[in-house]
Amino acid sequence: MKKTVPLLAVLFFTLTLNAQYSERFPLTDEAISYNKTHKIAAITAIETSEDKTVALHEQFDKNGMLIYRRQSGSNIRSYTYLYDKKQRLTEVIDSTNDLVFNRITTGFITFKYYDNGLLKERNLDGKTIEFSLDKALNKLTEKYPDEENNASVLEYFYNPSLKLVKEFAKDDETEETIFFEYDNKGREITSLAVSTYTGGYDSITTTTTYNANGLVEKETQHKVNGAMLFNDDGTIEEGSLETTVTDHYWQFEYDNKGRKLRVAAFEGTSINPLYEETHTYTVTNGIETETIITVSGASNRSEEVIVYSGPKGLKGESTLKDIRLGRTKESVTKYTYTFH
Repeated sequence: MKKTVPLLAVLFFTLTLNAQYSERFPLTDEAISYNKTHKIAAITAIETSEDKTVALHEQFDKNGMLIYRRQSGSNIRSYTYLYDKKQRLTEVIDSTNDLVFNRITTGFITFKYYDNGLLKERNLDGKTIEFSLDKALNKLTEKYPDEENNASVLEYFYNPSLKLVKEFAKDDETEETIFFEYDNKGREITSLAVSTYTGGYDSITTTTTYNANGLVEKETQHKVNGAMLFNDDGTIEEGSLETTVTDHYWQFEYDNKGRKLRVAAFEGTSINPLYEETHTYTVTNGIETETIITVSGASNRSEEVIVYSGPKGLKGESTLKDIRLGRTKESVTKYTYTFH
């Protein structure tokens, strides 16, 4: 009897702080720019549903940088963010209050940088990871000074503009490489991720195109999976490589103000979307309302209505009706703000 090796998912190794600590450092350039415009000092969002109430509170400095985040529900979790004079993240303090078990835990992450801005050292709760810089190749190599027997290799390569162009990772079982290409405006247009391991490989090519206003218009993903067949004794059957090709693409549509109108995901050449999200906008008495309807599969549907009744046209309230596998969940979120 022959067995097919299950394919491993491609692991995207992340060096950038936003990617690696998305929960702890959630701001994007767009969010920072938006916050600079409105000079928000704090946002509080309280979500109420049938069975629980969850509160999220965020505070920002005058540069629009997130300095504190607190989420409470069954647990209370908070993050404090510290930056240097160049607005680079230097420390994250993480505290969790488990209300069920009456237990408080605290952790911290610190960061150090080279003069060119690349990461030099990360310390997570006392465990240090160093990044050795090869200036000639613009290459960073991860090192684990506290783990002498760690055989993993993690390398990051940058172009002269310090855009990440290649990631390489290797351990005892898997070797993975990701390549990145950018256009003349510095926007990512192509990435190729290749993962090889005993008995098979994965390859994912992602291509992104932009419209005339610089917004993402289409994203395509071409995935190739290859697997060997194994004999009963664990040996690979010679010449038994089987490949599977899967194509997906996402389309994005906007109005003349740059607001999303539609997002849809498709598989192969199908014209029926696997996922579809539509946005409609109305204005009543000077207050804008956005309705977002999401359909995923035959039994999953959600409708969110956002009323921009807050100060400066910000979100004031949103209602969500989410239907999944025949079960309906409804919630209401209300927002309050303070400003610098």
